[in-house]
Amino acid sequence: MLWQATIRAVPRTKKNSAQIVRAGFRPRLIPSAAFLAWNKDAQLQLAFLRPAAPLACAVNCRAMFYRDKNVGDAVNFYNALADALQEAGVIENDRQIIAWDGSRLMVDRINPRIEIVLEAPKW
Repeated sequence: MLWQATIRAVPRTKKNSAQIVRAGFRPRLIPSAAFLAWNKDAQLQLAFLRPAAPLACAVNCRAMFYRDKNVGDAVNFYNALADALQEAGVIENDRQIIAWDGSRLMVDRINPRIEIVLEAPKW
């Protein structure tokens, strides 16, 4: 195991109810308010949990998503988490995540969270 942490917040994806705004003369798609709130909370938590230096190697991300309800698809949750890990400085680039082996979507209405383990790929 290279690193592990738990984000204690209701998991959200970037693609749930995105907003269209005008940027000059062009429409621009921005994430939903729910995702922005989740990402802000996640960044605050990851700031205390991140390693001294960002991981620079290929990793398997085993993430257990405990959601408050049974909605959303795995790929969108993976993308949101990968972006958050990169933004927080846990990994240098989300392209380093070469596998999601062991990741699951589950429901825990009382204690929604994401339990994350970054480890060397098994192959």
